[in-house]
Amino acid sequence: MEKRNQKQGGGARPFLFGALLSGGLALLFTPQAGAELRSRLQQTLSQWQGQASEMTSQAKQQAQQVAGQVQQQASTVQQKVQQVAGQAQQAAGQATEQAQQTAQQVKEQAQQTGQQVKEQAQQTAQQVKEQGQQAAQQAASQAGGQTQSTSTSGQARAAAEGPLSVTTESERLSSNAATGSTPPPRSSGGAATGQAARIQEHMAVVGANNEPIGKVDRLDAGDTIKLTKDAQGRHHWIPLKWVASVTGDQVRLSRAAQQVQREWLSNPPRQGR
Repeated sequence: MEKRNQKQGGGARPFLFGALLSGGLALLFTPQAGAELRSRLQQTLSQWQGQASEMTSQAKQQAQQVAGQVQQQASTVQQKVQQVAGQAQQAAGQATEQAQQTAQQVKEQAQQTGQQVKEQAQQTAQQVKEQGQQAAQQAASQAGGQTQSTSTSGQARAAAEGPLSVTTESERLSSNAATGSTPPPRSSGGAATGQAARIQEHMAVVGANNEPIGKVDRLDAGDTIKLTKDAQGRHHWIPLKWVASVTGDQVRLSRAAQQVQREWLSNPPRQGR
């Protein structure tokens, strides 16, 4: 409303100024006496001065009013900028604090998880160790039982087949004498302890790579294993020192099958070799 009044006042001033100017010119060009003309001119100038002073005062007031409004708006904008800056700074501080808290939580969780994994690994290792010890003890007990059973059954079989064994030996010696071949020396009954005591006839013999080599026929010369005939009908002998382990019904050697086949004996070993 105030701006509208200002616009209306601004449109009336030029009109008024023009009217006064026209009136003054009319007075100047109107034929009058000198004293009267000077009096009217002074009145007109006084009116113009008053109106000019009033217009200047109004313009000054309007300028001050506009300046005050501009200053007020600038102050408002500055307050808003400061408010937004404060909010942004507060949000940044909160975000930084939350990030630090999250990092600390992750670190603590990682430490807890690492400790749990370490404890579980130690427990598992201890359980495996205990199970291995139990299995070793059971295997040792079973091995001891099998050794005693094998020794007992061997003695019983030898006692039951004594006459038959003598007859078979005589026939073998006669056959070798007729052919002119040297008979292989008989085993002294096998080793009483260690791996030899657990080796039995017809056990499978495998190399270090688990490839089959043959089967046990018997122990010869006390320190040699005689294998059953191969596909060509030939016997082979391997030293007892090549035996790495005897498990169940299997004799495992410390050498690979190819090496064993290259180095085994194709003829019976001599006594004391």
